[in-house]
Parts: sequence; C-alpha cells; structure tokens
Amino acid sequence: MSGPKVVKVFTKEEQISMAQSSLARLDKALETWETKCSKWNQLSDHEIQKVLARRDALKADYRAGNFSSVFEKGALEIDFLKSDTVLKRQAAVESSMRERAQVSSGRENAAFLIKVLKEKIADADSALLQSLDRAASGQLPNHQVDQLLAQALALLTKQKTATLSAAQREQANRLSLGQTAQTLEQWKASRLHFIDPRIESIQRISAEIALLGYTDDAAAIETRLRSLSEQINENQHGLWTDSLLLDTRALKDRCLEIEHLKSMITLLTAELIATEVDTVGWLKSIDDAFDGNNKEALQTLLAQGQFALNAAVQARAAHARRKAILHGLTQLGYTVREGMSTSLVADGRLIFQKADLPGYGVEVAGGTANDRLQVRAVALSSSRDTTRDIDAETIWCQDFTKLRSALKANGDELTIEKMLPVGAVPLQVVEFENQTDLKKSKIEPTIQKRQP
Repeated sequence: MSGPKVVKVFTKEEQISMAQSSLARLDKALETWETKCSKWNQLSDHEIQKVLARRDALKADYRAGNFSSVFEKGALEIDFLKSDTVLKRQAAVESSMRERAQVSSGRENAAFLIKVLKEKIADADSALLQSLDRAASGQLPNHQVDQLLAQALALLTKQKTATLSAAQREQANRLSLGQTAQTLEQWKASRLHFIDPRIESIQRISAEIALLGYTDDAAAIETRLRSLSEQINENQHGLWTDSLLLDTRALKDRCLEIEHLKSMITLLTAELIATEVDTVGWLKSIDDAFDGNNKEALQTLLAQGQFALNAAVQARAAHARRKAILHGLTQLGYTVREGMSTSLVADGRLIFQKADLPGYGVEVAGGTANDRLQVRAVALSSSRDTTRDIDAETIWCQDFTKLRSALKANGDELTIEKMLPVGAVPLQVVEFENQTDLKKSKIEPTIQKRQP
C-alpha cells in the first residue's frame, strides 16, 4: 500500500504520434539521401531497394501497433542515411580528384608531346598537332586524349626506329628480346611529378564544396589556385598556399554547418507537418534562408520551428494524458464533471469525488508543463472523523491499482516515479466555499494539515 505518488503517464496516443513523426522524418531523410547520392553517381538500385525495404518494414510495424519499435528503429535508420551520405560524398570527392588528375595530366602530356613532335618530326601530322592542341586546352574528354597520346607516342617510336641503321636496329632487337614495349600508362606514370600536399588538400576540399552545391565558392578557390601557380617567388608562394588552405578549410566548415542546419530544418519540417502544425509562413522564411545560405537566419528558424513543435507535442500529450486519466477515473466511479479537463489545464489540479466515499476525494495535479502527475487522496473537510483517513488512502491505493490496469488495457503506460507509504504524511484538506459544487472552474483551496 502506498500514499501520495508522482507518476508518469505515457499514452497510446503519444506513442502513435511519436511513431508517425519518426516515419515522416525517415521518408524525408530517405528522399534527401537518394537525391544527393544519385546526383553524385554513388547510389545503386540495389542499395535503394534495401533501404526502401527497411522503411516498409517499419511501416508494417506501425500498422501492427509496435509504435516504440518504429520510433527507435526509425531514428537508427535516419542516422544510417546521414552517415552513408557522408561516406558517399567522400567517395564522390575521390572520384572527382581522380578525374581532375587525369584531366590535368592529359593536358600537360598533350602539351609536352606537341613540343616533342615539332622538335623531332619536321613534317609532323598537322591534324594530329591540332587535336593535341585541343587536348592541351582541355577541350576533349579523357578517353580521346589518351587515344591521341598513344598515337603521338607510336609516331615518335616509329620515327626513332626509322633513323637507326640496320646494325643498330638488329642490336636493339637483341637487347629488347623478351621485353615488352613501354605502354601508354607506363609512359604517363614516368611523367608524374611531385604535387604539394597542401595544393592537393585545397583541390580535394574545393571538390567537396562543389559537391555540396556551393559552386561559386569552389570557383573562387580555383581562381585563387590559378593565381597561386603564377607566383614565382618561393617564399610568397608558400605563404599564399598556407593562407589559401586555411581559408578553404574554414569555408568547408561553414558550408558543412549550413548543410547540417538545412538537414535538421528539413527533417523538422516533415515532423511539423505530421504533427499538423501550421507551417505556411515558416516555410516561406525557410525558402529565403536556404537560397541565401544565411547561417544565422537558419539557426533562428530552427529554434522557432523546434519551439513550435515542442509546444504542439506538449499540448497534445498533455491533452492525451488528461483524457486517459479522466476516462480511467470515470470507469472507477469517480465524479468527473464537464469542464474539469479544462480546469486541470488552467489551475494545474483537479479534485474528484466518489459517491461511496463521502468527505474524501482524489487530487490530480500537474501534467501541464511536463509529463508527470501527482496523485493523492485528500480530505474535503477539516471537521471530519480523522480516524477514517487511513481507510480513505487505502481505498484510493486500491483504486489506483485498478486505474493502472485500465490504462494498460487501453495501451497506456503509467509508471510510478516516487511514492510514500499510506499514513506517511497527513492528508491535506481542500475546503470549498460550496462543498457540493465541484464544478467550479476556479479552485482555490485552503490547505490545512491534520494535527498529529
């Protein structure tokens, strides 16, 4: 047996709402993941089907009433999509770097072969030279550049062999017996030169910034890189390189912060819509902030949206808890008059009376600002037979057990966080101006404690 209690009520309605919000966030996270990763060419149909299958399984859990499972697994799936997006972005950056290196080396090798062909072959094929010139200026795709490089190398090899005497050719054949000719890839590898790791870092970060969608910022970095390559003074070159690397890292951090804020706002929007919060004006502000990449505006909007969501969730949850408690007490025979639910919101407490227990009632307090309620038996008159107080508390304790079972049967959870034994503290007395009028909306009790 126990007396006054602090309890926490978690209703089925709250569980459903949380599961719905989780599914709404997951759908939006999945959409964002698929859009970004597909744009980076880092997503296969098989991966998409696997994620969709897990999402559909969660929806099946929801239909089966496994609401807590939906909420927990939905959060884990969203975390996976976020981390997978980062991994795929890094893979896209590496792919971009490889392509960039191929383009750069192709242009350099084409320019080199133009010079060699002109030096070694007086009547070099003009069409080949023109094509190599286009390759050197970056006008051709990589596979065409490689074809031209192979053609030029073959021409140079043929020209070199033609200049040898018969004896020299015979000796060259003997020396090369059992050896293969140098391939294009081997030749390209032999021409690789040292790249400053700072420059490589700047290029990698620039590629990532571009993938994030900040193409103007990435272009500005590339412009500074080109200016850097024209700097002859070694000391100045080093200082400018360090400065550009620091600026580029800071820019990446800023872009990632903005993208994180956008991601949080996007998921929050889905949750607000699922919670049926009016977001029309807020969404217009979001569009403006997204377009301007304004970090401060995004932070403000996120805080506003989170506040609106918390208020809506709290209000709905409080209403659901009141509804569950009032329904349970009604089933147990307590007098629950119309308007009492509203009184609990306004005054933070309600007094319920049972017909077969005159002079006593049950006080339910709290539940407006948090999910905790205080429930206890109270006396309705100071001029009573105080020897009945223990009996009144005992009866309420038995009814509380029944209330808890009734809530559980409806899918609600009631947990006890704190309780005192029966008789541990004197019953508080709640006196009303009109003892029979328990419907008064303004409840201002005079609290008296029983004398020991």
